[in-house]
Order: sequence, then C-alpha cells, then structure tokens
Amino acid sequence: MMKDQDRDFNDACAQDEILTAREYLGLSGDYLGELRTVISSKDLGLNNKQYRIARKAMPTGKTPFPDPLPECNDDCSVSIELGVPCCHKNYSKLGSTASFTKWKVHPRWRRRESSSRDPYRRILDPKIATALRGRPKNTAQPVPARLAIGGSSQAASRLANRPASQPTGRTRDRPAGI
Repeated sequence: MMKDQDRDFNDACAQDEILTAREYLGLSGDYLGELRTVISSKDLGLNNKQYRIARKAMPTGKTPFPDPLPECNDDCSVSIELGVPCCHKNYSKLGSTASFTKWKVHPRWRRRESSSRDPYRRILDPKIATALRGRPKNTAQPVPARLAIGGSSQAASRLANRPASQPTGRTRDRPAGI
C-alpha cells in the first residue's frame, strides 16, 4: 500500500513536470530559480529576452566596456506591461547569486494549479490564504496638497466679487428675485 501511494505521488509530480519548458531546466536557466517550473513557457521566453539584454551589458573578456543599460524609468515598461522582471532587475540578479521567485512575476503567467488532489502535493506547494472575508475596511486617505481645495480663500474671493447692493442671502419674508 505504501509503494502504491509513493508511485501515485511520483506519477502526479511527473505529470506536472511535463508542462515545463526543457530548454530552461539545465545550467543555462539557473538565474530563473523556481520560475523554471512554476511559470508558462511563453513567460520564460519573455524573461529570457530580458536576461539576454542584461547579459549584453555585463563586461566580459571580449567586451570589457559594453554599452550600459539605459536608466530604469518610465521608458522601462516591461514590468508594468508584461508583468515580468525587466532587464535592470535581471542585471542586478546577475551580480548576485540570488534567483527569482514566483512572486516577482504577475500571476497570469503562472501555470495551472496541480490537478492532483493528493494532500502530500499540497504540503509541497501550499496555497497562500488571503483574508477576503467580511466587509473591506477602507481607511481614510489624506488629500494631497496639490488637490486640496482652499476653502477659506475661495469663500473670501466670492464675497469680495459680489456688489454691495446685492444681499448676501435669501431673507425669510420675501422669495428670491423680488
């Protein structure tokens, strides 16, 4: 019975590994870390493209002074548009031994959840619980100074622009305009 459970577990793991892109599983994909087995092959291709751009900016024996990467500003929209790490983030990972985690990639690029209902598979990759119960608690946010309405200065300017002959408000006895 224990061997059957072990075999079923290994079969479920192998079934999930069928969907991984093989070209990134070797030493060439070490910079990806756990992304190799978690995200889709399309995203791996986009990530690899950014990685190659970052590699061009690294000094090597052949090109000791390569062209530097442009600044990471509004022009660098890869992270925002596609949800993958841009070449600047890849460049910073090249200098260190750290690799990417699945939280650095937008959830739309993640592969489907495991189809096995085996409790041991859920232990290996547990789902992250989010607190989505109850009424959302909105906190009051301060209005930025550039958007604030100057209450006292506007009221004073309106009163100053009104002629003295006009009453400032309605009276109780007469309707307005008479």
